[in-house]
Amino acid sequence: MSRLIKEDSIFDEIKVEGEWWLPDTPDKSSRGTLIGKESEDFVLTTFEDLEQIDDPFSANQNYELIILGESKEGELYTLLLCFNFNHPISRLWKTKTTDYYYTVNRIVVGAHFHSYRDLSFDKIAFGISNLEEWHCASAFKEKWDSEKHCVELTYNRPQTVTILDNENISARIEYCYQTITHEAALKSATIKHVARIVIQSKQSGIPLEDYDNSGKPYLFDYVSKIISFIKFGVQKEIYSYDLTVYIDEIRNQIDPKYDYPMRLYRMIRPNSDLTPKHYSEMLFSWRNVASTPQEYFQKWLDITDDIKMPLSLYFSSFDLKSDKTIRFLQLVQGLEGYHRARYQEQSIPSEYHLSVVEKILEACPEDKVEISEGKKIKLKKWLKSQLSHSHEPSLENRLQQLFNKRLELVKWLTEETENKPKTMNKFAALIATKRNDFSHRFIKEKIELTNDRLVQTIILMRLVFVLLFLEELGFTNDQIKGIFLNHSETKHFRQLLSKYPME
Repeated sequence: MSRLIKEDSIFDEIKVEGEWWLPDTPDKSSRGTLIGKESEDFVLTTFEDLEQIDDPFSANQNYELIILGESKEGELYTLLLCFNFNHPISRLWKTKTTDYYYTVNRIVVGAHFHSYRDLSFDKIAFGISNLEEWHCASAFKEKWDSEKHCVELTYNRPQTVTILDNENISARIEYCYQTITHEAALKSATIKHVARIVIQSKQSGIPLEDYDNSGKPYLFDYVSKIISFIKFGVQKEIYSYDLTVYIDEIRNQIDPKYDYPMRLYRMIRPNSDLTPKHYSEMLFSWRNVASTPQEYFQKWLDITDDIKMPLSLYFSSFDLKSDKTIRFLQLVQGLEGYHRARYQEQSIPSEYHLSVVEKILEACPEDKVEISEGKKIKLKKWLKSQLSHSHEPSLENRLQQLFNKRLELVKWLTEETENKPKTMNKFAALIATKRNDFSHRFIKEKIELTNDRLVQTIILMRLVFVLLFLEELGFTNDQIKGIFLNHSETKHFRQLLSKYPME
């Protein structure tokens, strides 16, 4: 049994009154108030300027301040990645009524850290919205006795399962629960539980973030990748909450046998529908990876480093409030970036291609050509720039290659038959042409794209991403087919295609 903090805690406002100072100038403290919530932002207001500013108009302002504090109740605070956003004039000509404002990006409650190098932890625990629905662990059993009018309800906390175990960390899913509150007249009773991810370092502490750009593993990287794997399965925006960090040397003051939890706050700003999604509506759930969860999670960690940009653009398309044109362009750019990452050899010109380009340029005159009134260009220089990327496949060709990776499944998806051949190639041509139209508004010949066709292309590109990622994760052909055919977006796309077929 443990404390229970729900996922809506990111909307709870915190307000802390206390003394605040910089690590290098502990004698120069100021009273002030920290206020904010994770779903928005945090601001520290102080009565005195914590920094010694000789020239407030200087461009050398520190945007990564660490501010230490202690609340009225004696609780320790470390504020990270802070900066003062007062107008320079107010800092130059301060008065008795001048307040000073600091934006705060991270908050650690429970200890003081004097530098970013000190921010190394042995463990981090956190909840993820929709995690319980995705994990779909069975915890309750009920037995009804009709004669005695008695209901026996048994709660068995789900077993802890390991999802990652490599040379740097181990990660697991565990449950915290809260028992029934006893009252004199109990009219109803509830047992609540939440799932949490716990990442344990196998080293002597792992940095919270890569503040030095060293390229070494850091905790927030593991956190974000675990979240993104579950987000891919859930198929909607999710977020972490109730982050708690631990250091082995800092023990619980009441009972040293236990860890000392330090609460970690940071800005999230969720931008989509936060209603939990039922596991039957997801792309895949825990049940699809339960046999070898460590393999799937580790594979996701391995592949996402190479495709950060395409993956980010794909996840951006989850925001249904975003304009459809923007989502279309994000997905096109994402697929193009994915192709570049996975087919790098196609971006390297062959010796034969280079020799052909050289012959073309040798035959081109050095003359200047007038392209508009009063504007001339060197023809050879212009031609060289035009041919510099001529070895690379066109967007349409890149899309065709990705669309046809799983040809039989794709043909089924697009209802491609002898009477309706090359449907995917038609989609590739349409998407490439429309991308150019959206990107270059001056094009005279434009292809009209109805709202229904635009929705079609968006869903199609999302489905192609699904196929590519499932394949990279190591799902078998039968598993991919089963997941894909039961996916709600697959059914939606086929309905739209049946109603509005490609000409």
